[in-house]
Amino acid sequence: MEDYETRGRWWRPEEPERDVAGTLRFSNQKGIALELDGVFMTKEHSWLHVDDVGDPILLNGISNNGSRMTLVDAQRTGTVRSSSGYDRESYTIRYVLRGACIEREEDLSFDGHRLWYTGLPEWWSRTGLHSQGPIELDDAGHRTLRLGYTDQDPLTVRLADAELSVMLAWSDSGSRPRRHVEIREDVLLSIRTDDPLTLDKWSERYEGPLRELLTLATGRPALLSRLMVESPTILRELSGHSCRVPLEIDRPQHEPSELSSAWSPMDMLFSLDEIASDLGGVIQRWLDVRERYTLARQLYFSARYAPYMYKQTEFVNLVQACESYHAIRLKNRGRKSPEAHAQAVGEVLAAIPDKHIEWVEPRLEARSRISLEDRLLFLCHEHEDIIRPLLGSVESFCRRVVATRHFLTHGTRRSTDVITDMREILFADWVLRILFEACVLGELGIITPARINPFEGTSRYEHLRTHPLEL
Repeated sequence: MEDYETRGRWWRPEEPERDVAGTLRFSNQKGIALELDGVFMTKEHSWLHVDDVGDPILLNGISNNGSRMTLVDAQRTGTVRSSSGYDRESYTIRYVLRGACIEREEDLSFDGHRLWYTGLPEWWSRTGLHSQGPIELDDAGHRTLRLGYTDQDPLTVRLADAELSVMLAWSDSGSRPRRHVEIREDVLLSIRTDDPLTLDKWSERYEGPLRELLTLATGRPALLSRLMVESPTILRELSGHSCRVPLEIDRPQHEPSELSSAWSPMDMLFSLDEIASDLGGVIQRWLDVRERYTLARQLYFSARYAPYMYKQTEFVNLVQACESYHAIRLKNRGRKSPEAHAQAVGEVLAAIPDKHIEWVEPRLEARSRISLEDRLLFLCHEHEDIIRPLLGSVESFCRRVVATRHFLTHGTRRSTDVITDMREILFADWVLRILFEACVLGELGIITPARINPFEGTSRYEHLRTHPLEL
């Protein structure tokens, strides 16, 4: 979403006659701010309370170009009072809804959503454009190129409480006579929920999960570039019929530093066409996986979406993501029951000299849990066809990763196994990312006997395989 600034008149829904001129500024980096050339003096509002921040409120407005707007969760941040009578107020806004002035917060629920993500056109690389023959040259020397467009059927699947469609949309613009014509084709997602949802609930249930799935598939952080919504309660009369009003929502988004590099088709792990026959199943499994492995997912995606993160911090996040995934997936496996563990400790202590019991006993108690090294080894061996081609020794890699994680997290005494070279840290980061992604792709059913290694051929994987580091 592009930054913008617009002038207009703004008011509180309960007192539309008390409108105030002001400027709305939208910035992805700084957020949304409203600067008023006056103050909202409501009937209950007095100068004695003008400095109270109060609760977030709903504001309506009309910009100078005639666009109707709703400012959601407007929080007053300050009031300037002047003896000259030029008083001003400022607000921060959570998001802007363009297309209607909604007066009640209970009407901010929607059942129709259209989303434009970065990376979506690359994920579904279909097009309806085609040439209708070669360039023709007439007697006057004019060249003619005829283009055609064939509508593509949307790919529609049913989810638990919504219908999701992937579709193509196109538009054209040009001069008259059309010596220059621009044809634009977009790929978008359309989601129709069974019941209206607030934007927060809908974002938590669909917008965030689909963005993360797209990031995982394309190998590049996806951003929501445009969002339009519809509500069964927001209608407009058109030619004697009540029609839904399409509303556009503007929310600031911080661009991850990873987006500064160019995307390549070789970054993609799987395309939409590869999972089209089971798209609904993959999405539903992803919704289940991300809920079950919440902590592991958050650790992984925080490293993908952070505007900037030290490589050592990213390393720790990825190690913890793998550890959390294993702990949740294999909960209680490999552990003895409390009774069996106590019996085993007793047998070991009975078999050693008495002078060593005081030193050994607390260490045996600490070994009742699966070690981090064992967890990493399990995952590496489970995805051996993917991980082993990248490493000289899986066992050495896991041992050094554990030593480095302990040193970075706990400041434990540095050993020769701790990774200190930044090239080796970066190499370990990439291997750990591939390991975690392999675990998730296995849960989604992307890794199958017919496709054991979906990373093969991707730029990151091939670089690691052809430029190995002995860890």
